[in-house]
Amino acid sequence: MTEHKPEITLDDLVPISVWRIASTPHGGEKSVVILREDHGEGLLPIAVGFCEAAAIEKLIEARATGRLSLRPLTHELVNVVIERLSGNVERGVITRLEHETFFARLVLRRDDAEWSLDARPSDVISVALAGGVPLYAARDLIEQVSGCLLYTSPSP
Repeated sequence: MTEHKPEITLDDLVPISVWRIASTPHGGEKSVVILREDHGEGLLPIAVGFCEAAAIEKLIEARATGRLSLRPLTHELVNVVIERLSGNVERGVITRLEHETFFARLVLRRDDAEWSLDARPSDVISVALAGGVPLYAARDLIEQVSGCLLYTSPSP
């Protein structure tokens, strides 16, 4: 894990949310988390492990129902640790796609200092959901990926 100052400004970002979670066509150990622009049609389908997808689903359900887990999930624990160290998670950002791999950053703040940490997209999504902070994607990434997708609505 590397630590960097944020290189993408908020002007370069588009707010996104988890739209759907789906199994891969052949099942197995992978799932797809589909992120969607909050104020647009752009989609980001990100392949994640089955366990990571299940954790994201559990966090979404907990936020929707208000039912918290008896013991904190790892992503909830991360937020608690950061808060106890007098910091907070500002946002999660899906930054780029290279060689069929998505990259993401978790942006943290303590006092006037801001840090951007490299992390797996599934972890960034989970930490952001657990902390109730916004998720973003780089605008050029949405344009790059959405231009490659053909989405059709399912037939009734």
